[in-house]
Amino acid sequence: MRSNIIDLAGKRFSRLIVIEIDSKRSEKTKRTHWMCQCDCGNITTVRGDFLRTENTKSCGCLQSETWVENQFKFNDLTGKRFDMLFVIELSFNKNSIYFWKCKCDCGNISIVKSSYLKSEYKSKSCGCLCKGKGMPTKGVLHWNWKGGISSENRNIRNSLDYRLWRISIFERDNYICQECGSIGGKLSAHHIKSFANFPEERFDINNGVTLCDICHEKTENYRGKANRKLLA
Repeated sequence: MRSNIIDLAGKRFSRLIVIEIDSKRSEKTKRTHWMCQCDCGNITTVRGDFLRTENTKSCGCLQSETWVENQFKFNDLTGKRFDMLFVIELSFNKNSIYFWKCKCDCGNISIVKSSYLKSEYKSKSCGCLCKGKGMPTKGVLHWNWKGGISSENRNIRNSLDYRLWRISIFERDNYICQECGSIGGKLSAHHIKSFANFPEERFDINNGVTLCDICHEKTENYRGKANRKLLA
């Protein structure tokens, strides 16, 4: 550890109060990281330069709150029908482009962009209408319908809570892979304790870390890797 590190312990940066240096993370990344307590109560680790430049202002809760506050400053489509699609709720917002959770008359749930619901070339169904024929090829009217069984985990990963959790992780880590230090690109919010085996910690911000695809694939619990080893 370098001896010329500026001591930030006890100082406040926006919503974060610095507790102490995170020696383990600092040694691993070769950059100085500080353990901080956010005003919301969460404990998080932040790079020193991100604190001083205020690139990181919270544990991620500020981004989530701003997202929730802004999501209703638009044309609310909740409860409206567009052909076979009934809008249930807002799914997520990406760069002011809104995506909606819709239920199709066939029983399927799909995520549809606002413009695809309202434009001239709009989506009329979840995809169950056979192009040019208007005949359902999915859902209850399909010959091989088996009761609408869907994966619980997939539904959770498509939920608003999960999307807010991912945003919080990326915001806290400034969209930087915490393993190799790469910035931007295709990133994943990785569960340190596996998504499947620790359901009570799925939305705990301290159980997530930003990783690039390469580093993500190297983790012990990537896509159930740990469970497959146990069964081998």
